[in-house]
Amino acid sequence: MDYDHFCQAVSENLPVPADIADIPRPRLGFFGLIRDWVDVDMLSAVAQKRPEWHFVLIGDSTIDLEPYCVRPNLHFLGRKPYAELPAYCQQFDVGLIPFKVNELTRAVNPIKLREYLAAGLPVVSTPMPEVQQYAHLIGISDSVDSFISAVEVALAGDVDARDARSEAMRCETWPEKVAIICDYIEGHSRFEKEKPV
Repeated sequence: MDYDHFCQAVSENLPVPADIADIPRPRLGFFGLIRDWVDVDMLSAVAQKRPEWHFVLIGDSTIDLEPYCVRPNLHFLGRKPYAELPAYCQQFDVGLIPFKVNELTRAVNPIKLREYLAAGLPVVSTPMPEVQQYAHLIGISDSVDSFISAVEVALAGDVDARDARSEAMRCETWPEKVAIICDYIEGHSRFEKEKPV
């Protein structure tokens, strides 16, 4: 995860992307591939129950989005350059990880979770195993109603918590992970060399 890239959403005043500027708040955002593992049906059900919330999904899709476009509070903005994602994050009120929980996603460790948090966003996710270890930082939901409750909590949260969420991700970068692995290997090698024969 490129912490320095996403923390711009906290540390800088980024230009508002034109295609999100007129979408009312609150804006619940997602970026990534929109494939059959993204539970657009659940998002549509939540959008129906909470018409005042606006769902902004960024990314190319291999599923037919036309049936969902009838909802005025579901916005599909297509694929965006990676360089622009912090600016979109700055315009989101909540980051979403609405993945269906199945055999595929049970093995997923979504980098977007760390990217959202690095951008200071409160996050609501479905309960994938790898996401559970961040339960102290995010809302976890397994149904339409619990998703609504988790988003309500996220929207009511302390704005000052953005800095704390972002700071919690500072050590989740690729260089930090490589350093941890190198330290482990070096310590293990030293132990092997020092082990009595």
